Amino acid sequence: MNALAHLLTETTPPWARIMALDEACLRVEVAPPKLSGAPGDRFDLLIDTDAPEATVFEAVVGTRLPSTCPERHINYDGSFCLGLRRSAIISREQAETFWQTLRGYLLAQQFAERHGRWPPGRGLSHGYEAADCQIAAEQAAARCGLASDYAAALDHQAGWLAGPLPKVYPADSCNHALAPEPDDSNKLGLMQGCMTCDAIAELFQHEWARRAADGAFVRMARMARPCCGTMPNCPLRAEPQAIGGVSK
Repeated sequence: MNALAHLLTETTPPWARIMALDEACLRVEVAPPKLSGAPGDRFDLLIDTDAPEATVFEAVVGTRLPSTCPERHINYDGSFCLGLRRSAIISREQAETFWQTLRGYLLAQQFAERHGRWPPGRGLSHGYEAADCQIAAEQAAARCGLASDYAAALDHQAGWLAGPLPKVYPADSCNHALAPEPDDSNKLGLMQGCMTCDAIAELFQHEWARRAADGAFVRMARMARPCCGTMPNCPLRAEPQAIGGVSK
């Protein structure tokens, strides 16, 4: 048993059971409890411990979950996308965090099965470039008081930040201290040197870049693999369907 397998075995939570192990892999049966404490669904998984950050697959890829699905954060090789640029697991604390992350991921998969979309606030845009842009945009949105507006745009395609972004123009004064929104012509005046205006401009810059990078990823994904069909509003579908008037 290598060091990573030893750490994961030592920190196995009550909802997981090691079924088999060898030098490079753990086979585990998991049933992570829901946030309410109610029992969760069972999954049969393989954890590759040859990779220092621990890579997780279904024991037989495609059995319970799609074999690949960007909208459900399952990579092309069937591995689970558990985070952006995850680091190596070298401590007991990191191993415990891994199990917590895996639990959250599997609960999100169960949410996706029931509702046809990923849980709000739990996902990043497709691909490293778009994900980095989203993180930077979220940080800028928080600085200018638009965190909830931006979250609504990302999660529900709702609000003024979900549509075409406003055209900006230089302004001599700033009245954007609380809730900046464009005027009827979809223009927004920004004053140079105002911290709020500067953050709004940064938000727009990162959001433009995020949309471009996410769109490029989707176009490439459409050519690489067919849509699994489990997410009605998936951008990989030929004709995405809105769910309850909300699409993401």
